[in-house]
Amino acid sequence: AQRQAFADRAGRVMGLAAESFNDGLRAYYLSFAAVSWFVSPWVMVAATAAVICVLYRREFRSEVLAALEAQ
Repeated sequence: AQRQAFADRAGRVMGLAAESFNDGLRAYYLSFAAVSWFVSPWVMVAATAAVICVLYRREFRSEVLAALEAQ
């Protein structure tokens, strides 16, 4: 019972760590779009849209997700 409780807590911690890591990556990618503001507001709009498209593809259309859903 103790091992199962420990495994549950460890799994929760790992899940939270992975979620925080992904949030950090999103912020890092969007910072590139924010820097483009120095070029032009329209460039920032385009860069933000491009980053959002890439992030959407990686999160919701990835091969890994398709493999996980295949079962």
